Amino acid sequence: MYIRRLTASDTQPYSNIRLEALKDHPDAFAVSHNEEKEWLPEKFKARIEADNAIMLGAFEKDRLIGIIKISKQPLYKLRHIAIIGSMYVSPEYRGSGAGKALMTKAISQAKKMKDTEQLHLSVTSTNEPGKKLCAQ
Repeated sequence: MYIRRLTASDTQPYSNIRLEALKDHPDAFAVSHNEEKEWLPEKFKARIEADNAIMLGAFEKDRLIGIIKISKQPLYKLRHIAIIGSMYVSPEYRGSGAGKALMTKAISQAKKMKDTEQLHLSVTSTNEPGKKLCAQ
């Protein structure tokens, strides 16, 4: 397994795993599966290429098995805050260390982002595995 930043060539696998995440865990994300399922590939590609965010993926061989997002606040007075969220690992890879690897890499990347002084982790209150991971 390896972790790397997603690129435009990852648009289709990213959209697949993102829609899987929204369908399987609707309470864990701010947006619904119905809202994103009609998106054109260009919209998923734009998310991957956004200037204020980094999308990371966990890969097993060439299969995208997990995702996580690091974003920066766009407002001037909040530019020192990086937010880690939108994390998901496919069910068959949970317990494999993919989640921990994604979180470790995300924290490392967030520390390297310009002006970052604070790191906020976002996890829903009902996501016990996510809360456990964030507490480590």
